[in-house]
Amino acid sequence: MEVLNDNQQTIGTGVSKKIIASATVMITFIALVSKVFGFIGSFILAAKFGATNKTDAYFVASNIPELLRDVLAGGALTSAFIPVYTTYLAKKQEHEAQKLASGIFNILVIALVLMTLFGIIFAPALTRIVAPGFKGETLDLTIKLTRLYFPTIIFLGLASLFGAILNSYHHFTVPALQPLIMNTANIACMLLLAPFLDIYSLVVGALVGGLCITVMNLPLLYKKGLRYIPQFSFEQEGIKRIGVLWFPLILGLSVNQLNIVISKILASGLSSGSISALNYANLINQIAPSVFGVAVSTAIFPSLSWHIALNEHEKFRDIVSKAIRVSLIITVPLTLGLMLLSFPVIRFLFERGAFDRQATLMTSGVLVYFAIGTFALAVNYVLIRAFYALSDTKTPVKLAVTAVISNILLSLLLITSLAQNGLALASSIAAMVQMSLLLIYLQRKIGKLKLKRLAVDFIKIVISGLVAVAIGSFVLVKISQFFNQNSLFGQLVGLGLVALIIVIIYLLLISLLKVEEKDVFVDMVKKRWHHGR
Repeated sequence: MEVLNDNQQTIGTGVSKKIIASATVMITFIALVSKVFGFIGSFILAAKFGATNKTDAYFVASNIPELLRDVLAGGALTSAFIPVYTTYLAKKQEHEAQKLASGIFNILVIALVLMTLFGIIFAPALTRIVAPGFKGETLDLTIKLTRLYFPTIIFLGLASLFGAILNSYHHFTVPALQPLIMNTANIACMLLLAPFLDIYSLVVGALVGGLCITVMNLPLLYKKGLRYIPQFSFEQEGIKRIGVLWFPLILGLSVNQLNIVISKILASGLSSGSISALNYANLINQIAPSVFGVAVSTAIFPSLSWHIALNEHEKFRDIVSKAIRVSLIITVPLTLGLMLLSFPVIRFLFERGAFDRQATLMTSGVLVYFAIGTFALAVNYVLIRAFYALSDTKTPVKLAVTAVISNILLSLLLITSLAQNGLALASSIAAMVQMSLLLIYLQRKIGKLKLKRLAVDFIKIVISGLVAVAIGSFVLVKISQFFNQNSLFGQLVGLGLVALIIVIIYLLLISLLKVEEKDVFVDMVKKRWHHGR
């Protein structure tokens, strides 16, 4: 893929705080819109299929290929590719960048096709490993869905590479739109095809969405001057460097994904609907990490790699520190809010159609325990990307192994007394263990991140969040006397007013306590506004 020289103008000042702030807010906005569409899809899914053996089969079937895709061509590829590719761009070595993009594309296509064939052939064995508790009709349905779902990894893997290339040029809009396109395709196929294809309509949605997000990148890649070169060599220096980074990343993601596999294995032996409850609860819990954590880490990653390439370590530390602060100020109150308001949230979002009160109670209970570790998941995105920008992929793997071991031991211990809630709690504790270790090791590597000051601010944020959420919960009880909480409108008004009250009180409290993170976040929004104008 050839890269035209004028692209250097796009990235020449790409490490400025203004671009990082603008990109973060833009990615966050698109991610929030995508989440709205994702929830609409989940509403439709819950209403049509509830928390049953069909949804259990679908969630397991979709997870198997997605886990393999994430390990090979998702975060691992992006995190290994961007530092190497950005280094060539920073040093204006355009010819090497041209060869690298095409070489990785060729390798990836071969790997994804082979993985798809492997998954289709060995779907029965993979299903029995991931869900050993499945029997009869549920097992057969899972195997069929898994085979149909596997080809999506080809589209999703290529879209990940295209997104990584565009991010290297500090273009974030089109890659950020990919989840939104996937959710839109999923909704359309469910609405149009569910009456005819039942649960299989979800697989069609994934295939259509995957094709769309792959194709939508091509015009912009062409516009930026990228052209396909039908050759590559494993001896190419850039490919070797990516390989050195890629292998530990694959191990690290494999270790992290093991948490999900273990939870599915253990939950498959619990009561019907347990896996679905875990998935629905985790969907809500992942809002903050997947929106704000991913947005912040995605926006800072090319700039972190750029600063390291130019030996600007002080700027590197400054960006990491501010990214952690912004992540905490957003996710901590969301963590507390989900813990205290889990039942009304799940009731409003899902309780309709086949999703009954029992499913609400089960799912809201799981959400409470998942929410405990929400803030840690968001911060982990930032910390891991900092290590990757330093071309250190081994340390996150070692620490991920520790977290997974913690999760396994805690899951086995807690499932006996808390069932699916125990699996959620084990996951949360493991996330906090990982965050603590990442902070300690990163500070040893790059110098002081002012952890004592961070701890003080964290306490202020927690206190502010607790007070705001407690007042909000009290208000919700009072509101329920005036608005019928058994109606969708009453629930919407109640939760809407409570959310507004919580936000206002929280902002006032962190202002009174002089939490600097508030000023950082507001400054980001202002920069995005002026930049947009």
